[in-house]
Amino acid sequence: NMFVGEDLSVVGQSFLSDTSVNGELGVTGNATVLGNTNLGGTLNVEGATTLQSTLLVEGATTINNTLLVSTGDTTFDVNGTSANLTVDDGTNASSLAVTSTTVSLTNSGSGMTSSSGATTVTGTTQATITGGTTSMLVSNSGVNFSGAGGAPVRLSGVADGVAPFDAVNVRQLEQMDRRLSAGIAGTMAMTQLPTISAGESSSFGIAFGHYNSQSALAMGGAVRVTDSMTVRGALQHSSVGGTGGAVGLGWSW
Repeated sequence: NMFVGEDLSVVGQSFLSDTSVNGELGVTGNATVLGNTNLGGTLNVEGATTLQSTLLVEGATTINNTLLVSTGDTTFDVNGTSANLTVDDGTNASSLAVTSTTVSLTNSGSGMTSSSGATTVTGTTQATITGGTTSMLVSNSGVNFSGAGGAPVRLSGVADGVAPFDAVNVRQLEQMDRRLSAGIAGTMAMTQLPTISAGESSSFGIAFGHYNSQSALAMGGAVRVTDSMTVRGALQHSSVGGTGGAVGLGWSW
């Protein structure tokens, strides 16, 4: 054991075992600590430092070179370009790696990486992002949004879908509802066009249809070609700009 009541300065390689320093400790070369070391003052290390036991520093600590702390499979490595912390109990392992451009946090294959303005969250089985009472879960089954107690939540800010597998928004659904309603109104109008009156050979008519706030105008006619054959045709135009037509040919006997 070594006890130093004042400052201790070491130039060159040093090996310290069960050392207590109440003043400042300065090491210019490599320092290897094999036992417990207690420092009451400032620790300055300019070379590589390896700690294999307990280091207790009560004052300021300055390290100007590489720092490597290792206990079993758990390590803490700091050098001029990165800082890496790995905690490994033999079954599970977690690590934190930091450089000037990248931050990575992983645990058994899952984790988060941020680099060049992009952040990637990875889960080997699933990944969950939670804000307040709302959560988003990503797994092999897909993406699930839920609120408190698993209640459904509203997803806002969805752009109009373009590709076949894009999501649609309420605006697109409302547009589809208007078109469908206008088409129904047009069909209703076309069915109300009058037929040929008895004893006549042709007819022409106009009809109006309205359904679910949408309207359509239809016009058409019929011609009795022979006593047993009739030709009918109609056109309709709806309030949303859709135009449709139909032609029919029939026989009677």
